[in-house]
Amino acid sequence: MTPFQRWLLHVSTGFVAFSGLAYAFMKYLMPANDPYGSAGHPLQPYALSLHVLAGPAAVFAVGLIFREHILCRARQRGPKLNLASGLAAALLLLPMVLSGYLLQVETGEILRRWTVILHLSSGFLYAGLYALHLVGSRVRASEQTARATEQPTGVSNQRDRNGEDALGLGEAVSASRQPGAER
Repeated sequence: MTPFQRWLLHVSTGFVAFSGLAYAFMKYLMPANDPYGSAGHPLQPYALSLHVLAGPAAVFAVGLIFREHILCRARQRGPKLNLASGLAAALLLLPMVLSGYLLQVETGEILRRWTVILHLSSGFLYAGLYALHLVGSRVRASEQTARATEQPTGVSNQRDRNGEDALGLGEAVSASRQPGAER
């Protein structure tokens, strides 16, 4: 994943998650101040607009990384660290995105209520799994950095299976480091 792809994914997902959380809080947990209005807060329409506009950017960002990051990691052999959270988040994208688009065009009350439940639940789960995936990747990166700094990197330490210097430079390098050696 390139730095631009990573940036776009994190920023768009952040906008979608925070605007969705703010909108849900304002719509479902704040009572309307005006008895004739439906908004629980004056910023509620702006939170919805930001959520609807940031959604396609997040879908585009996921599309950019889908082949090289999601499919490639799912198919790779060997240790699959952090794969569960990533695949679970990726699988939640389908119901979350489809229900988000359906909410914009549905008019039936019962179907709309079930679509809201699906969108809220898949959205909250996706945001949580995305955060867990990020934390897991940061932990894995720091562990790899720690392992890389623990390993010696000297040329004379590279030995073949017979215990001899793999590059054939060990005796010459070792001899040149001896006190009193001719240079």
